[in-house]
Amino acid sequence: MGVWNLSVEPVRSEARGRPYTVYGFRTMFFRLIRRLEADGKVSAGLTFHGLRHTLGARLAEVDVDTQTIAAILGHATTRMAAHYSEEGDRVPRANAAIHKLERGENGKMENSGGRVGKPGQRH
Repeated sequence: MGVWNLSVEPVRSEARGRPYTVYGFRTMFFRLIRRLEADGKVSAGLTFHGLRHTLGARLAEVDVDTQTIAAILGHATTRMAAHYSEEGDRVPRANAAIHKLERGENGKMENSGGRVGKPGQRH
């Protein structure tokens, strides 16, 4: 796996070999998004921020440390990256909790008609 060098020259894909401006890139991005929405490949409302958030959450889900997440996303501090890490930790925690409930650990869950409590407890 290669290492990203985020301090390299800007993308030079513009027809004349010049770097894209912020506005040019944004225009190109939203044209692509509209085309993908029309083709049913993405849901309406996709944004740069949403993509950035998704990347941060996905990195956290695969146990990337907060300093690395902050560096990749361009955050000045690890505070926001820590938010992604906490969020990424929720998925495995939730799955583990549901798995415990399904196994009936600690006498907490039984077939009680949808009610949750200790076996034999009146609701």
